[in-house]
Amino acid sequence: MKTMKAYLNESINVYEYGYRIAELLNKPFDDKKAQRILQQRCEDAALLNAKRPPEYQKPYITTAEVKQRTSQALGELELLGYQA
Repeated sequence: MKTMKAYLNESINVYEYGYRIAELLNKPFDDKKAQRILQQRCEDAALLNAKRPPEYQKPYITTAEVKQRTSQALGELELLGYQA
């Protein structure tokens, strides 16, 4: 959750955000719901950070969408009892 808050506060960039979440996912998880939330955010970061062919004008996902989804995920994790 600290990673999510750091990304929302723009303390870290999307590459670092995705990397840190991927590191968390390398550890075993008992809570599958929390694991799925983190997997989705990791996928968002990868899509935003993806290199696209020049013929594509629009990104697959925007920075604003990633931040909105991150904020929602943060709320979901807090409801599950996780704290930063």
